[in-house]
Amino acid sequence: MNRLPRYTYQGVTLPLRGWAKRLGADLRALEARLARGWSVEQTLATPLAPSERPPAPAVPYRPPRTSYILEADGRFMTVKDWARELNCPRHALYACLRFNRPFIRRDGTRLTFTRHRAFEHDGIALRACAWAARLRISRDAFLQRISDGLGEADIYRANEDAPDR
Repeated sequence: MNRLPRYTYQGVTLPLRGWAKRLGADLRALEARLARGWSVEQTLATPLAPSERPPAPAVPYRPPRTSYILEADGRFMTVKDWARELNCPRHALYACLRFNRPFIRRDGTRLTFTRHRAFEHDGIALRACAWAARLRISRDAFLQRISDGLGEADIYRANEDAPDR
């Protein structure tokens, strides 16, 4: 049975990984100290230098949630709203979009959808031009905010500098 070596310091015995977790240290830094000949007490008692601290986890950029606005018969609604109105499951509408086929209603009429990218914030899904109008900025400025990777609070913040219309 392969057991991890345990190290005792101030009456507590733990494997090196446990000490790293307990001290908030990088395991490799503690291993390097012991490999350089440091004693267990010196390794665990000496504060970590900035270069020995574990790197802060990077928070990945998450763009705002996007969904689709579907246009049919001159009306714009989300997939959820169309499914509710047509009394069908959402996956049926997604299948129509995926295979570029019209949705056939129960009475036999065909409904052809055009998909528009929508940006969702606080439960409201709107197209880029609608968000731009709501924020009183140009559509290009709104899309620029999205492409700049700003957070949702910055993207959907009203433009205080814009003149009232």
